[in-house]
Amino acid sequence: MFRMDMEEQYLASMTACRRALPADEVASWLQVLRLYVLVRALDALESSVTREAHLHDVCRTLRYVSETTGHERRAWIDKLAGSSTSFFGFESETLMRCRSALADTAEPSARSFFNSLISILEHRPWSKLPVKSTVHGAGSFDPYSKFHFTFNHFSHAQIGQEPGLEGAEERDRLSAGKTVQETDPAESDSKRRFNGEKLRLEMLEKYLFLPHSWHHISSDEEVFVFARLKELLNANKKVDRFGAAVAFLALLTGQSINDTSKIRFGTESGIDWRLNIAGKSIHKLAPRFSKRWNAPPSTNDHEQWVMPLSEGWEYKLMGNIAKPIIQALRNCPSAGDLDEVWQGLNPEAALANWFGAVFANSEFLTHLSGPSTASRLSLKVFQQSQDHASARLLSSDHRTALPSACAYGSYRGFEVAELLGGCLATDLAQMVLPPIDEQSNALLRRSIAELTDRVNEAARPETWCEHHNLLTALAVLALLSSTGTRPVNSPFQSLAWFDLERGLIYVQDKVTGPTQGSRICILSDFAKRLLQEIYLPHLRRLCAALLGDAPKFSKEVERVLRSDPEAKLPLFFFLRQEPTFDWMEVSESQLDLTCRFNWPLPWNLFRHFSSTQLRRLGLHADIRDALLGHAERDAESHGDFSGRIPLEDFEVARPLLNRLQDDIEFSLPKDAPYQLHIATPLKVEKDILQSTSPFGREARAIRRQKLHQAVQAIAKAEVLAFLGARTVDQLSSDEFDQIARQMLMRKQGLPHVMGSLRYEVFENFLSSEWRAKGRHAKLRRRYVLIKEGRARPTNVWLISQHALNLWFKRARSRPNARCWPRHWQLWIWFCTLG
Repeated sequence: MFRMDMEEQYLASMTACRRALPADEVASWLQVLRLYVLVRALDALESSVTREAHLHDVCRTLRYVSETTGHERRAWIDKLAGSSTSFFGFESETLMRCRSALADTAEPSARSFFNSLISILEHRPWSKLPVKSTVHGAGSFDPYSKFHFTFNHFSHAQIGQEPGLEGAEERDRLSAGKTVQETDPAESDSKRRFNGEKLRLEMLEKYLFLPHSWHHISSDEEVFVFARLKELLNANKKVDRFGAAVAFLALLTGQSINDTSKIRFGTESGIDWRLNIAGKSIHKLAPRFSKRWNAPPSTNDHEQWVMPLSEGWEYKLMGNIAKPIIQALRNCPSAGDLDEVWQGLNPEAALANWFGAVFANSEFLTHLSGPSTASRLSLKVFQQSQDHASARLLSSDHRTALPSACAYGSYRGFEVAELLGGCLATDLAQMVLPPIDEQSNALLRRSIAELTDRVNEAARPETWCEHHNLLTALAVLALLSSTGTRPVNSPFQSLAWFDLERGLIYVQDKVTGPTQGSRICILSDFAKRLLQEIYLPHLRRLCAALLGDAPKFSKEVERVLRSDPEAKLPLFFFLRQEPTFDWMEVSESQLDLTCRFNWPLPWNLFRHFSSTQLRRLGLHADIRDALLGHAERDAESHGDFSGRIPLEDFEVARPLLNRLQDDIEFSLPKDAPYQLHIATPLKVEKDILQSTSPFGREARAIRRQKLHQAVQAIAKAEVLAFLGARTVDQLSSDEFDQIARQMLMRKQGLPHVMGSLRYEVFENFLSSEWRAKGRHAKLRRRYVLIKEGRARPTNVWLISQHALNLWFKRARSRPNARCWPRHWQLWIWFCTLG
């Protein structure tokens, strides 16, 4: 059956053998292991390793066990059989079981098998075996391949698609088997993509808070974890009692064992956790963004605007947790952190090793590792709140790059205590209740009422321009409050972006970044009435009044009223009467000049206000994220992989948005239309329509493009400056990793806002160097960036229902309308409106 002997064709012989008997759970698991070994052997072939020592050892054992019922080596497989079926879960679980089996085995052949399997599972460098056969291209795959190729042929076939793989064969010759063993597993592009995709999926899994993830502690395991904690807290060994106390602190603070061991002692709260030995507590400052707007506490109204989140968090540790730490500290009074105390107790092993060897040395806790303690807190908070923002905020530390959804001050003291306190075993620690803090809306109510009064006072013929500007400002404020839109230039650009019948509005409100922030929002009842009953009738009167002095401008206003998306004016605009008649876009600076509010708060306060108040009113986090455009990459509330129905979500949120606008006491101006007559002739410039100056979405697109070009130019200059007089083939892999990190990270260690663009410049530069000059970069690793979430809705979505109704009406009116299948109509309707 085989060409050459079975020992040389180890992979083929392992793959072709029958299923092991008896057909029990171990035999089923063995099939998964055989498939895994086949996948890893393909990885070896891609790295030019056709015969590999570890694969040879493992395949031989698997063939023996599969072909011979009751083979003595079946006992080795019994020790490894587990329940995980996913690739990464299988890999992690098998690795842990393999290490455990290795520690309990003295037989040399068994130890050799376990060591070989561990090497494969850990993706260690391949260990080449010499090719014994003289057949051309001999190797474990070649006799069964239709096309025989060497690795040299394979690498050249990939030129232009796989930069980074082309020079692998040359490096093999130069390294003479020495450095290739260190770098080979990481230098293949496909391997880098594999590892990057693995990390991307793990991060997505983490931020979706999937309860059955391998990296999370299940509810059953949690019971055993706390039982093990209490068992070790009462152990005879001082080392075990101290280690259990540290393990509990790791669960309590949402950190890994390694990070927890770095907790320092101190009474002053800082940005990271600290242990107050005298007070028997652990405490820190609440996580905050370093750059955030603050209102000076000049009045009572300002005082509570921007600090509803408690300043500090504190846990009171019970005696059985604090006592082992205090006792251990007596023997090491000069220690600055927990790790130094541990080294005084047990200098032979690290805390993480103790955790794996002692704490997790139980039948039900073999899954646990040092980092697994870091995910429990966030998962528990998410299970209580169903809010990814609160889970990430309350489990973060000072190194965490929080998303914008976490920036809002919507978490009051008692809510923080409730969420964090609900994650405790109360007989081990208690959350110290922070002061209850409230947010005052008095300033906002007074400012809105003042603006409404000014609109009413200006409703006179002699102040028609001021009245228009104040009314426009009030309408824009109502829409900002209704939608939580960023205060960009002309955020509500066209009447075509409004669905007044269903009370919906299309918003596109990002200036920079890779996405445009487009979404569908709710038009509140007040904003809808203000638009239909006050603002649009006012625009019609303004259009008629300006027909004599500014006919072109008047015609453009008429196009705006007809919902013409090609109109040269936005729906909302400010006017200037002197020295010449002109119009201006709605922007933050123009709102300041028009409204003249006596407050220091920014215009994006309504975005913060919506996020804060809707959370407190109990609106589901997914709906809030959809309304505010907080896309979590492939987890958007109304994205491709979501089961939510947008129209139903909008109707759930609508009563709450109406309640918010009632709460800040928005009210319609007096319905007393005045005779809009322009007595003084206007001086009109010919270029008043500014036909060459785009506005709104088009202007933002131009600004975004210019910014991106500037960022790319700066990144290219940084790359060239780093190279200096050298070429890319003269840099070491460490130097390339340094410049890659420089593209992605700021000096403080946080991600760069434009990191994806900067890194793309770096990759394009390396690719062009290879294609144009044949210079190959010795990359140690390639960073696979997670793309931003893609906005799905467009302004066409709002008019699709009307267009479909019209189309169906015309289709049914035709003579052969009866032939039109009804189910096709329903299918088109479903695909379009979802």
